[in-house]
Amino acid sequence: MKKIALALLAMGMFISVPCLAFVGYKGHEGQIPFCQNNKTGILRFAPTKNTGSTQIVDYEPYCNAKTETLIWVNPGMQGPPGP
Repeated sequence: MKKIALALLAMGMFISVPCLAFVGYKGHEGQIPFCQNNKTGILRFAPTKNTGSTQIVDYEPYCNAKTETLIWVNPGMQGPPGP
């Protein structure tokens, strides 16, 4: 039972991580924004906030500028092209 539960959890994570890709930020379509701590190097998902002052919702990832750096990661494994 534990093996089945772990396999389902792993499969769910494998499927859901590419769904976290940020689609609206120009130049970074399909990438995942992370905040990297400058001292420890630990990564965390970057939170998003609405940066637009109009009624159009414009979400943008942000990090703590003093202690973190915003980095972009391509999701999934890139394999060789098929035949």
